[in-house]
Amino acid sequence: MADDRRLYEQTGRSLRPHTNTKNLALDALKSHSVIERDLSEIYMVKRLSEKRWPADSIDLLGYL
Repeated sequence: MADDRRLYEQTGRSLRPHTNTKNLALDALKSHSVIERDLSEIYMVKRLSEKRWPADSIDLLGYL
């Protein structure tokens, strides 16, 4: 994620269109809710193989 994209663009990264993400909201160390938002303006990726990113949301919740 980048506020200033220039450095990342120089290393081959580009913005990922339609980057819908899910984040777990915490308040006082307790889970509050799941927030879904579009990070298309700041989420940058670099292709390392011929595989394509899935079209669905990016889950930033993690796994236990």
